[in-house]
Amino acid sequence: MKKLLFTLAVSLSSTVVMAGTSANATMTSDYTWRGQSQTGNQSAVQGGMDYVHSSGLTAGVWVSSLGSNAATLGQEVDLIVAYRHKINENHSVGLSVTNYTYTQDRSESADWSEYAVNYSGKWFDFSYAMTSNYGGVEDDAGSTYMNIAKTVNCKDTNMGIKLSYGITTFADEEAMGRTGYADYKIGITKTKGDFTAELFHTNTTGREVGTSGSETSTFVEEEFDSVVGFSLSSNF
Repeated sequence: MKKLLFTLAVSLSSTVVMAGTSANATMTSDYTWRGQSQTGNQSAVQGGMDYVHSSGLTAGVWVSSLGSNAATLGQEVDLIVAYRHKINENHSVGLSVTNYTYTQDRSESADWSEYAVNYSGKWFDFSYAMTSNYGGVEDDAGSTYMNIAKTVNCKDTNMGIKLSYGITTFADEEAMGRTGYADYKIGITKTKGDFTAELFHTNTTGREVGTSGSETSTFVEEEFDSVVGFSLSSNF
């Protein structure tokens, strides 16, 4: 999958007419992904670059530090290839493939890919993603993720409110050692020039965890993931 994504990215970047690049950088007090901290509740530095073609194709790379998890995983590197079709000024649909790679663990099982369809509209954004090897687990690791989000901007004050709600499901919860769960995020943003500051709160519904890979796994503990954090980002 990494070879396929790399080939698509190179092919796309070889066409320079009516295309552009953009970059982004973020400092955050806690890198949360679908309601769960990826840094052991520590800070992270993140950055990415995207190449956008006039046809709607995009190739990008995004990197994040992982805090206390860096000792075993290193850094997270995401390779992304996407297509977006603009229906009109208010609506668009798209497809994307994301490959998640961790630099410290170079085993093939550490890498995994996810496929998504998405919709962006005037009133809300919606995405549906699926993978057959969630978290790099090869067997019985089918998973889906649905997310609905809404951003409300107040132009007079350059402030905004971000709301999102997602649901993660697993095809075999006992093999994964955890049950499906829901997550939500509430964020308040303030933009000045090229910089955006965000104060956010994210949490998950209780999900039960046990011993993965066991046919007799008993879910013995319920986990929550409440995080209050702050981030500062810039696009250039």
